[in-house]
Amino acid sequence: MARQGKTSALFILSTIVLMWTMIFCSTSVVHAETVVNFSYPPFGYSAGAEKTFWAKHIKAFEKMNPGVKINMTWESWNNIFQKTTAAVESGRVPDISYNSPPQIMPLAKQGHIRPVDDLIAGLGGATIFQENLVNQFVLNGKTYCVPNADANLVMCYRKDLLKAAGYTQPPRTWDELVEVAKATTSGRVYGLGLYLGKTYDTRQVYAGMMWAAGGAMLDGNGNVALNSPENLTALKFYTDLYLKHKVVPPGAVAWKYGDSANIIGAGQVAMTPMWGGYGTLIEEMFPDNYKNIGFAALPVGPSGHSGSWSGVGGFYIFAKAKHPEAGGKFITFMSQPAIQKEWCAISGNVSPFKAIAQDPDLTRFDWYRAMAKQSASAIQTGWLNSAAVPGLEIIGGQHVLAEPVEDVISNGLTPEAALEKAHDHMVDIMEKAGRQ
Repeated sequence: MARQGKTSALFILSTIVLMWTMIFCSTSVVHAETVVNFSYPPFGYSAGAEKTFWAKHIKAFEKMNPGVKINMTWESWNNIFQKTTAAVESGRVPDISYNSPPQIMPLAKQGHIRPVDDLIAGLGGATIFQENLVNQFVLNGKTYCVPNADANLVMCYRKDLLKAAGYTQPPRTWDELVEVAKATTSGRVYGLGLYLGKTYDTRQVYAGMMWAAGGAMLDGNGNVALNSPENLTALKFYTDLYLKHKVVPPGAVAWKYGDSANIIGAGQVAMTPMWGGYGTLIEEMFPDNYKNIGFAALPVGPSGHSGSWSGVGGFYIFAKAKHPEAGGKFITFMSQPAIQKEWCAISGNVSPFKAIAQDPDLTRFDWYRAMAKQSASAIQTGWLNSAAVPGLEIIGGQHVLAEPVEDVISNGLTPEAALEKAHDHMVDIMEKAGRQ
């Protein structure tokens, strides 16, 4: 009986231990923290406002989703492409990230990113987005990014300088641009600010002019189409503004990013293509002159439409994400209309959602109104749904589209020779990338 009692006691003790173990393990599973790693390069103009925005909504999401934590890392544009490539090669990727087609689509083509068509369907389907923006993330019928922001170049102008020359509105066509630029060029003030060196800004402005002239980088089959009559028209127009019409300041050959904003704020140029998001900063940057600064869509070219560079960006999920479902919930949360409106107002971006792009609370700002109008004619590298063509990220990084402008302005080449040279450079880059 004593042995039997001891056995019973051991059985009861083992049962209690097992029950507590089951309860503890069950509790730990339910309350285990799911950490979603979110890699993000800034898409706004004010670091302080942007960080406050993200912190506020991450906290709200975490409160609504107990046990889920968003670990947001702020990346530098100086090395985001290299860092992402290294993460993919090592297999140690974040769960979600945020970027534009030149980074996202090559990764999608290589199988490193998950399609997000289910998330887009949950938001209302692809038709709720501006078509030319969402299409930049489509490959073989699948979508690899939930668009969240679009930035584009618009025309920034000095109302006081145009008024002094007899104009109440900025130019609407290329011909009017030349006319107004000439009329506002006087003394130390030039009519138009343009980047003329081998920079991001030059290639972006020239790409928009190519599109406005009816040109393209690639044809429908993904072949280089740079050396075309339309692109030659755009190149001649661009370089004539400096060489022939003399409405661009000589110092523009050495301009760096941000110089155009500072120069128009100082009243040294009457107009300049500029990122519309600067509209969120002009009062702070130019407290004495901000009321004289306006924004409008870029002038219409020979094609019958305008042309601008798009900085469309959004969320994507890595194929090897540890928590893709939780990451997807966060993307859906951040895509809510109220959050989208707040994001646009503080970041200087226009919404890729059609309804929000025309929201009156946002379009009351002229910088936003200009961007919303411009967004329909904004393009990205490759722009005929070819963002995954090998070599395009190299072409962007090497500023190949800026080469013909620089060659005409500074190296003495004719527009025809400069365009042919850039065309051949593009072909060489893409052929080498295709063989890798």
